[in-house]
Amino acid sequence: MQFPSLQSRKGSDWLSWLGAASQHIPELSRAFQCLEVICFVQDQLQVASQAQRPPDLGLDTKPIRKAISKYLGQTKCPSAQASEKLTVRAQILQGWAHSVLDRPTPNPSHQVFALQVIAIALERFIPTCEGADDRSGALLHSVRGLSRYWLSQVSQHIPDAVERAYWIYPLAILDQAAVIQPDWWWKSLAACDLQTVFALVEEEVNHLSTLQPSTLVTWKTYDQRWRRLRLKSLLSYLGEKRIRSELLRKSVVDDFEAAEAINALTEANRHREAMVQGEEWMRRLPRSSVLAEALFGLYLKDGWDEEGKALLQSQFEMDPNPKWKMLLKAHYGLENFSD
Repeated sequence: MQFPSLQSRKGSDWLSWLGAASQHIPELSRAFQCLEVICFVQDQLQVASQAQRPPDLGLDTKPIRKAISKYLGQTKCPSAQASEKLTVRAQILQGWAHSVLDRPTPNPSHQVFALQVIAIALERFIPTCEGADDRSGALLHSVRGLSRYWLSQVSQHIPDAVERAYWIYPLAILDQAAVIQPDWWWKSLAACDLQTVFALVEEEVNHLSTLQPSTLVTWKTYDQRWRRLRLKSLLSYLGEKRIRSELLRKSVVDDFEAAEAINALTEANRHREAMVQGEEWMRRLPRSSVLAEALFGLYLKDGWDEEGKALLQSQFEMDPNPKWKMLLKAHYGLENFSD
């Protein structure tokens, strides 16, 4: 439906009409309140720019965070009705960002500001999607659209590959439940300065606590489990073996993960560390056949025949599985274990 007469009216007329209507439309009123704060901070940015001060001098994002927090709400698990409202709010924020980022005569400082605002909004939207009753899928679709738009705009308006890594990495790792397809994040990070990305990951890995494998694994065993898995996914995508091996070494909770960590350490040319760590874990879980096979492979590679035979014999004594005798014959030509 076209309204040519309305289209000819000025923005101030529209604002006056919509402002009056917002008194009777709560959602419109909430949007205006949030956008008013955003535009106020944007105006301050313009004043700083005209005064030839650095664009970010004195720029305080606290009002933005407070306004967006109020606009999006505090509920961690929003109802279906609340999810519908959040869908509209994501679209409104994207519409505002589009008006700033895609102007015919762009203002670089305003564009960076718009990217900051959407990043702050995504910090709230992504965790919210994890527990939302989004039965129609509309909220997820809207947040994914906002994220994809933001990533494309960051790539366009943040040309420095090092700086771009600092923009994208926090949100990429925050999305621990993969609300957004991981490939979107990983491809964007792969286009950044990889040394910066690896430095950010390694700093996180260095601060992680070191877990130990156990036969009794409960949820209490895990520490930052989803974040560890997120880091593992990123490092696997980027093909970084050294940091990935350290991450897996510090994240072991059972014998299967211990065996995976041993293989990762070996692939990263940390063979001696793999053996020392494998033997330590073997002492913790002496009945683990999975761990025993991984450690046996290390003994074979280093030619530690006596240690290899002793490991096979101890495993056979605890678990008389024919595979231990088969390994003994295949690698040492012996039919049976020595008495």
